[in-house]
Amino acid sequence: MELEEKRPRITLTQPLPVDQTASVPLVSDGRRPRWTSRLAFTWPLIYGAHIIVLITLGITIIILATVRGGAKKHKSVFWEVAPEFISAAIAIITTMIVQFIFIPKFWKNRAHEMIARGMFDPTVTHSTVYGRRIVLEIGCSEGMASACFAREILAHQGNIAQARTSASLPIFIGHDRWSKWTRIPNNPTCYLETLTRIGVPRDLIRTSRVDETNSETRATLPFADNSISLVVSYLGLEEVSKWNNRRERRMLFRELARVVAVGGAMIVLENSGSGTYEGAKEELKSKSWFEGPMMSYRRLLIHELGWEEEWVQVRKQWGTQYLVARKGMNV
Repeated sequence: MELEEKRPRITLTQPLPVDQTASVPLVSDGRRPRWTSRLAFTWPLIYGAHIIVLITLGITIIILATVRGGAKKHKSVFWEVAPEFISAAIAIITTMIVQFIFIPKFWKNRAHEMIARGMFDPTVTHSTVYGRRIVLEIGCSEGMASACFAREILAHQGNIAQARTSASLPIFIGHDRWSKWTRIPNNPTCYLETLTRIGVPRDLIRTSRVDETNSETRATLPFADNSISLVVSYLGLEEVSKWNNRRERRMLFRELARVVAVGGAMIVLENSGSGTYEGAKEELKSKSWFEGPMMSYRRLLIHELGWEEEWVQVRKQWGTQYLVARKGMNV
């Protein structure tokens, strides 16, 4: 029987992890984004193949259309190549629309929703462990989700006439493997520049790197218990854990729940569920094939980690499920 032991508690005196960008100068001037930040390439292993196919077939179509006799003479070959070319073009265009329009809009809406509904109050310090409010993004890459929350927090403070000083803003931390297999470019400097461009002071931006020594270290967050005001994960569990390893995802999700401060919140969007393990409670098991992956994390919070059911919700926008949860006093 697979036993999943509870994660060891980290002492409250543990300092923040070493900042990976502490000695890294900004490549840009902080106002104009580098072209690589704008063209960050998601899943290059998959979409790189589409681009190669698009270019190759495009050249082939041009040759067939311009050589002697043109497309009429080579009609059968032309129509064998054209569908693949169109498919590759559609895949790339769809990816760009999703990445540059829908995903930023989705997280902009989530940031506004969390603050407007009071799920996350940027003016309240939920924990004195580090003496500051902290927004942590798991699997952050260039920090798109963090940037959406930072903009909303800055706008909120503007609405209440609160000065944008370092003392009035939370610390933003990006935690990632910084793997080139999942994003190009993907390094701590990209996260640093993304938040600097929108007005977050440099001293409030930090990054930490996943320890990939083994399964245990990958699924352990270097933060104290009840120390993070807001945890954000956009496919972060899948990014940080080993590919298709449900046990690591469950361990890492428990870590997210551990570090969230009392009164703090988490918002999670994942493509894969937590799954169950042998000997798990009946309440943790899936009730339907069609319930979506986020329900498994909801059950984990309520039935295993003891979070209050009324504060753990699975919501949906544009057909996309996401989990919003707030940590109560009894956890």
